[in-house]
Amino acid sequence: MGGDKSGKDSLHTMSTTILFSALLGVSAYLIFRRANNKCPPLPPGPSPKPIIGNTLDFPLKKPWVQYLKMSKQFNCTTSVFLQASCLTLEFLSQAA
Repeated sequence: MGGDKSGKDSLHTMSTTILFSALLGVSAYLIFRRANNKCPPLPPGPSPKPIIGNTLDFPLKKPWVQYLKMSKQFNCTTSVFLQASCLTLEFLSQAA
């Protein structure tokens, strides 16, 4: 019976170590990413979601409809994040 308790303690210690390591790794990644983010201030744009950015804000069919909405909401220049990339979009108006 004594060996059974030792096995449970070992499993608990191992899972705690894995959880702590994962949290430490994620924290280090976020700190590193913030420290190396030396891009200039960007024009306003829709708020990005963690990891995926603004990927879901762009429909696959008729994307120009979404671009038109953004041009009206954020004026002529906007920034969007598509996963790890930041794009700056400029909307040009055409005189009729």
